[in-house]
Amino acid sequence: MDQAYWKERCDAAEAALRKARTGITVTDLRRCILDALSDLRPESWMDTHRAADVMQVDDKHALAVLRKLDALVLVERIPGQRGVRGGPSRWRLGYLVQVAETIE
Repeated sequence: MDQAYWKERCDAAEAALRKARTGITVTDLRRCILDALSDLRPESWMDTHRAADVMQVDDKHALAVLRKLDALVLVERIPGQRGVRGGPSRWRLGYLVQVAETIE
């Protein structure tokens, strides 16, 4: 297949994802953590403890919010970092996420 074909497929997928996300409720906590994660460099991450500090909630509540955002593919856990034995998971903004469009 040629490059134009895959570019068209990618554009269509991104457009579908934007449309799907228009129905997602963005609470203050979600907006807060998405903003904080969007400020990170591409190779950086934020652990659950830091996310809890940013959202001004306890670790358990922060983890619940992050898991919901992970299910919506707005954030993702860094591969291999699953928070084993209470260690904090590492989070970053999901691929194809544009915070300004998501939050509006």
